[in-house]
Amino acid sequence: MHQFMKILLIAEAMGLLKLGTVSLDGTKIKANAIKHKASSREYANKLEAQLKNEVAELPCFAEEARPARSGSSAEKSGEPDR
Repeated sequence: MHQFMKILLIAEAMGLLKLGTVSLDGTKIKANAIKHKASSREYANKLEAQLKNEVAELPCFAEEARPARSGSSAEKSGEPDR
């Protein structure tokens, strides 16, 4: 038996470790990676410009998604104004 396994078993016996089963779900994520190890500087600059444009548009999307603020807090709670 390997020394590492002996240490694990001793730690488990002392109550310092709980041995169990490790499961992997096998999820596969589609990657959009460059197929070649080296990419051209031109292509890298194009990607950088594209990402900068996308990041610059994010505040616009957030503003559009934000609900419009109108009326008093009483209107929101359903209570009549006094």
